[in-house]
Amino acid sequence: MEVLGNRIKLVRKQYNLTQEEFSQRIGISRNRLSEIEKGENPNDSVLIAISNVFNINLNWLKTGFGEMYDKENIDKLLNTFDNYTVAVLKMMQEMSEEEKKDFCEWVKKEKQFFEMKRELEELKRMKTG
Repeated sequence: MEVLGNRIKLVRKQYNLTQEEFSQRIGISRNRLSEIEKGENPNDSVLIAISNVFNINLNWLKTGFGEMYDKENIDKLLNTFDNYTVAVLKMMQEMSEEEKKDFCEWVKKEKQFFEMKRELEELKRMKTG
């Protein structure tokens, strides 16, 4: 079984966050997070914050048993998205970090293209109208 600090570090790494970014999200100092990752025990409020902010199964976080993510909350969250968003998220789960990065860059460029296209169409309408 993994040590609690290692599980917390794993959560942070899963979200690709620095200690500073992670600690800010859960409301503790970076130094305190570093101590926890090295083996010092956090109080329950820190564990609850991690569980809530990152949708982590509190039992897994405390004990190492069970699933890392709280599937019930994930299902509830997915139900708030449209079908296209869910499909994209499911595809991204299967991608490597590099593929995710490339995909996000592609989406940004496509978004810019569509924004420019809309602006051009609006200018054409203004010119002819």
